[in-house]
Amino acid sequence: MKKAGLIIVCVMFMVFGVLTGANAVTVTPSTTPQWTGLENNMPDILSKLNSTISGFSDLKLLLEVQAPDEASGLTISNDIAGAEYLLVKDGKHDPAWYLFDLQNLNPGGAWNGTDPLVLSGFWPGPGAISNVRVYGAPEPTSLLLIGLGLVGVAGLRRVFR
Repeated sequence: MKKAGLIIVCVMFMVFGVLTGANAVTVTPSTTPQWTGLENNMPDILSKLNSTISGFSDLKLLLEVQAPDEASGLTISNDIAGAEYLLVKDGKHDPAWYLFDLQNLNPGGAWNGTDPLVLSGFWPGPGAISNVRVYGAPEPTSLLLIGLGLVGVAGLRRVFR
């Protein structure tokens, strides 16, 4: 009986996960809050961000995507736990880059790090988006959850022996 109950609970979680689906968050040049700049190379951009945003230098690069040629839009569908800032760079236009606070997007609210992130309307025409980076602090709670899951599986194995 316990085994049947456990199977039912697992199936419910799987069905709930499928039914909830992912809600894409769209980021455009008019999304706020944002920072912009005219710097063309990454060392200069990072120097400006480190001096402008408190604590930015402590963040890690969590994802880097080289965009295809002449892309004015891009979709990021990676799961990125701990994402805090999104940097969209071109370098051939004014502004040369945008930085977005992923925890306070307007419109859209905070990005949860799992839903698709849709970038659109950036620098139409030749050049467009060249590089996209996501910065943040990896969440140690993710590792804790994985560890607890493994302990739970080991416990279930012991119960069903």
